[in-house]
Amino acid sequence: MKYLRLLVVFVVLVAGVYFLWQFSGPVATEAPTNTAQSSPLASVQKPAEAASASQKPAMVAAGVEPPVVTAAIKAEAAQPIAPRAAEPDPQADLNDCIAQTLKMIEAKDVAGLVKTLMPPDEIQKMIASGRVASVEDIVTQFSQMPNLNERFQQLQRTLEAVKDLKPEMNADSTKATYPIDPAVDGYNSPGDRKNVLTFTKVGGFWYMD
Repeated sequence: MKYLRLLVVFVVLVAGVYFLWQFSGPVATEAPTNTAQSSPLASVQKPAEAASASQKPAMVAAGVEPPVVTAAIKAEAAQPIAPRAAEPDPQADLNDCIAQTLKMIEAKDVAGLVKTLMPPDEIQKMIASGRVASVEDIVTQFSQMPNLNERFQQLQRTLEAVKDLKPEMNADSTKATYPIDPAVDGYNSPGDRKNVLTFTKVGGFWYMD
């Protein structure tokens, strides 16, 4: 009887466990939530992304397009900047002085002629007399001469006639005198001495008298 009672209790326990397992079913597990969707931060864009998103539609709406850099623009930007031409300097060599003067006459360079051919003491005398205030004023006066082109042509013919001649020099080689062929339209040097062209050397440079 004792063993029979124990067997009945065991069967009842086994049947109870089976009943509970059969009818209770699997425990429903909660589906993991999408943190990207449920998180309140998911709806907040990063500042850079928000700014980019707000600017693109505005640019499209306004019709603004990025600049187009063409090959011609690139080629132009790559071109070196031409250096500014230097003003002519007074010449220490008399032949170079005559050659440079002929070039300035061809270019109608009045400023260059005044600054390189006019003796410095003559410039200072003009300024001291009150007739001009600066070298630029002298250039302006010469530029406004009514017969400027005629004077250019006359000086050009004279220099062309003497450039290959050997001048007569004074004792200290500071004054060079060229005889001028009467066939050339006469160049009148200071003192109205006709048929003579003179250059004076001051401070190591040649100037025209």
